[in-house]
Amino acid sequence: MADSSGTMDILILGQARFSTGDPCQLIVVATFGQNKAIERLSLDQSTYQNIENATNLARAFIESGSPSLDQQHFEKLGSAMFDLVFRGKIRDLFNAATGAHREPLLPCEITCEDSSIARWPWEYLFNTTQPQFLCEEKHPVSRRVITLDRRSIQIQEQSKIRILFAFGARQDDPRITPAEERQVLVNVFKRYLTDDNFSLTFIDLGNGDQIEDQLDKNPCDILHYFGHAGYDLARDEGYLRIDRSGTPFKLWAKLFGQMMHGRNIRLVFLNACKTAASSSSTDSARSSVAGGLHARGIPTVVGTQFSMPDNGAHYFSSTFYNMLSSGKSVTEAIHRARRAMNYPTDVKFFDWGIPVLFCSDPNAAIFPAAMNKATDLALSTRSDDRMEAKPEGHSLSLVENAINESRSKAKVSVGLVDIDSKVGFLPALVEQANRCQSYYSFQVFYLPVAAGYVKIINGLPQTYVPNIADYLVQKRSELQQDYLCCLTENLIAGLVDGREYWNHFSSSEGMGGYVSCISTYNLRKYAQEAGASFSKACLSLCLSMLLMGDPRWNLYPHKETYGCPLDYLKYRPDIVVGLRKMKFDHIECRRQINDSEQLKAIDALLALPNT
Repeated sequence: MADSSGTMDILILGQARFSTGDPCQLIVVATFGQNKAIERLSLDQSTYQNIENATNLARAFIESGSPSLDQQHFEKLGSAMFDLVFRGKIRDLFNAATGAHREPLLPCEITCEDSSIARWPWEYLFNTTQPQFLCEEKHPVSRRVITLDRRSIQIQEQSKIRILFAFGARQDDPRITPAEERQVLVNVFKRYLTDDNFSLTFIDLGNGDQIEDQLDKNPCDILHYFGHAGYDLARDEGYLRIDRSGTPFKLWAKLFGQMMHGRNIRLVFLNACKTAASSSSTDSARSSVAGGLHARGIPTVVGTQFSMPDNGAHYFSSTFYNMLSSGKSVTEAIHRARRAMNYPTDVKFFDWGIPVLFCSDPNAAIFPAAMNKATDLALSTRSDDRMEAKPEGHSLSLVENAINESRSKAKVSVGLVDIDSKVGFLPALVEQANRCQSYYSFQVFYLPVAAGYVKIINGLPQTYVPNIADYLVQKRSELQQDYLCCLTENLIAGLVDGREYWNHFSSSEGMGGYVSCISTYNLRKYAQEAGASFSKACLSLCLSMLLMGDPRWNLYPHKETYGCPLDYLKYRPDIVVGLRKMKFDHIECRRQINDSEQLKAIDALLALPNT
């Protein structure tokens, strides 16, 4: 191989037309580095129809749950597409490229001339000889459209990146949570970038006739849309649904593409359902919202080909931006973001294949590496930082600066570490917590935790405490905190006296009680049932661990459920009792604490309003 860099590009030329009943002829051109392979393929109507039928069944199952399908259906669909294209010289080049490419990931780009073939779910390509889905393993799949307006990402190393969040959903939308999406993504960017390197602007698209004016007033490098979208079968065109008082406004794919043309935007992220859906008779450059944007010169567009689960959407978008802002390539970001979709409690086996990436250069980085903060330092949001984003952006101090901040008169300092829980409103709640009492001083930290801390036990991801205990204990000392409460989206597992435990809400095993891991698994659901906010539910669990970690009181969990911070909660949904109550009035536990100031602080914290 002359060149083992770049991508594996697959161009499928020809039309799937069977008017005479004879097979149609396709030409497949594959390129890797300086190497090229060409195959002329005969596609018979039976093979084509089988893939079409399997695609339609998959679409119906994802959208409605009927008919019921299992993973084997997606494997058969993926292998049918793989075997159709990766044959002969194309297969030889693919195998050679896979063996020669030394990087962890080798992107596979698909470009189709025929509109019906282009709308197949290529993200589920399945190689039966491995066996594996390409997208889940070494070959993240991306797409291109045939266009004359193809641009690559052009960035200057020290340029300030402007990020525009455009909300099409109302803030009181009962189905999705714009405010939480906003807060989570603010936190993501603040982890890796300083205020000299990025700016954030938020706009509400509630007035459909003002969208273009708002885009003119807020030029950007990255546009993130959050809201609803759909595909109109009668019109054969996708649209963004802009909610407003009265009838929602449909911003059609063609019109939106015209609005976005010529704005030199590097990335458009469409966090809405079916934004990559396209027509079987009209090419995606005209019928798909995402495809239309890519056809008009936007080098990177992320959309969805089916309905996206709300919880999975948060995981996907936050992980995608997390990787990008830390200097990773688009390929690395999309690959990690797909994997993150396996973590929600309501995950389906097919969720990772719903997002679609249109990209002119998947190996490009949106954020230059020079922009990023040092990755060996934790990033801290001071308790006095306002989380209300402004156009000029926000600063986020490095740990060294945060440590030198003047300490309050609080007796106990507590670092709240959001490992992977994405608690959007936690910094805002911490600000209130520090104002309502003076015993505890809370501070939010984001620590770069090494891979390998998650272990699958009984089919569920668990944060395995022995794998990160030493690291977290060391970080407590470096951060100069009396306690660290570390939030993770997974259940907690570990070892006690050589015996393994799992499915716990919390643990401080091997960390001396001064450091604890706290699970937020299913906590959003329990908090909603109790009428409490997710962030306050997280804070209440942290208070429980602070009480048990206090060496003065020798407190332990009790098996009975009283709605007390020291409930053991063998039956996990029982946490709703305590979240609904939000009081420390269990006499047997309360009377063991002889520090009246500490009790007063706990009462004030539990009485905080739901943020």
